[in-house]
Amino acid sequence: KLKMCYNKDTKVKESQSQKRMAKIIHLTLALEKEAIQMGISDKIEAFILELMKQEEEQALKIQRNELADVFGCVPSQINYVISTRFCPERGYIVTSRRGGGGYVVIQRIDNSNEINDEISENDAYRYIKRLYDTSKITSRESSIMQNAVSDMALYRAENKNRVRADILKSMMHLMREEL
Repeated sequence: KLKMCYNKDTKVKESQSQKRMAKIIHLTLALEKEAIQMGISDKIEAFILELMKQEEEQALKIQRNELADVFGCVPSQINYVISTRFCPERGYIVTSRRGGGGYVVIQRIDNSNEINDEISENDAYRYIKRLYDTSKITSRESSIMQNAVSDMALYRAENKNRVRADILKSMMHLMREEL
């Protein structure tokens, strides 16, 4: 639901906004077909990720109210998804401006070189998921990497977290050589 302004200066913005809204509606319809079993938070996350992928930008500027209208939810649901799914641990920085024309900027950060000397199984899984979400690895590669760094695979290691970090670093080094 766009608020139309008929001021001469805003006609260009209005046209851009209409194009963006058309893109949002198209994406929503496409995701609805795929996401019948998904919860609202999963749908919102998938939608934002798809928007970022389509716009091929490192940063995406969205309005909470506009997105809430698209999904038929309250803006606080959008805030929840953004704060839990687009956090630094998952490779994102979020900035926002509140108020009537408020917006959220979700920026993808690349900290793929930052694997500490030790990493927990959950952190390793999040790291691998971020690689998958940013299309740096395939689903199959993600599964292989997760299995290689799992506690089950490392059951004999004295310091699982150190060995896990070394394995991840080695995989990342190999990936950089192939690119």
